[in-house]
Amino acid sequence: MNTESTPIGVNLIVVLVGNTTINVARAQGVEIHEQAGFPVADIEQAIDAMARFEPAPVIIASVNKPVSNDLFSRLIGDARFQGEIHQVGTDIPPSIASSLSPSAGTGMDRLLAAAGAYDILEQ
Repeated sequence: MNTESTPIGVNLIVVLVGNTTINVARAQGVEIHEQAGFPVADIEQAIDAMARFEPAPVIIASVNKPVSNDLFSRLIGDARFQGEIHQVGTDIPPSIASSLSPSAGTGMDRLLAAAGAYDILEQ
């Protein structure tokens, strides 16, 4: 992440929904705090962990659409989350262009890792 374009004081709740794990963390600028992982079957535990963070917009990136859509619906309906809730790829475009066919199966995790590596290495 390019720190020159990212406000250091920005607080977010960041979520990565994988095939087996939901990772949640509190992000302040480019720093990650209080990271925890939960099996996808324990979606309520992940939500409870997120609710303990300081209120902030929630950003969800996912390679597991059924679980991330379920999580999104639950967060929208949960009074503890009054802020914005967004999904990378739906509400927020990934920060890297992809001309791959959807059938190629490149997951959001790989696109975001590539974007992060590019930003760090600037190549």
